Amino acid sequence: MTKKKTKKKVVEKKKVLKKRTVVKNAKKTKSTQELLDDPKKELFCRLYVENDELRGNGGMCFAIASGIDLDKLDRTVLRDEKGDVIQDSEYNKMMNVCYVSANRLLRNVKISERMRKVLNEMLEDKIVDGELAKVILQNDELPAKISAIREYNKLKKRTIDRLEITNKRPFEDLTDEELAEAINDGIKFLRKK
Repeated sequence: MTKKKTKKKVVEKKKVLKKRTVVKNAKKTKSTQELLDDPKKELFCRLYVENDELRGNGGMCFAIASGIDLDKLDRTVLRDEKGDVIQDSEYNKMMNVCYVSANRLLRNVKISERMRKVLNEMLEDKIVDGELAKVILQNDELPAKISAIREYNKLKKRTIDRLEITNKRPFEDLTDEELAEAINDGIKFLRKK
């Protein structure tokens, strides 16, 4: 083998390894909540929502989930004298197919519901706490800091916006048991503070 062929193989192996790690990271699930029947669709959802490099890029997510190797496709575009495209490249044609297919998937109700669930799994306290901590620790924008602190306290259930009244009947209409229960609930609420 010549040096060029060896270098080419090393580059191809690196690309394959990178794709495998992207796919493996997307396949790791924190919970087994109602996975989609088709593993390709499940992988598409996870790549679209979780992967930092591919988040929001439906065409690339579809290509990876479907196992399409875009690096092997020819990128040569044939043009005439004026510069108009005579024949598009294989890569561009395949990307158009991927974008159209991804668009179809994104309009699917089951796919969008699954993406919402994956996103909710992703938005754990750690991520939200980290982002709020950044805002709280910044040196400027006091209103942003205050609202971030309020939001943090709400998330940690340190504060409650208002006391919700569950029983809207007048006290005179309550039985002794219901009245005692309402008083105990009020005492428990006050002790939490």
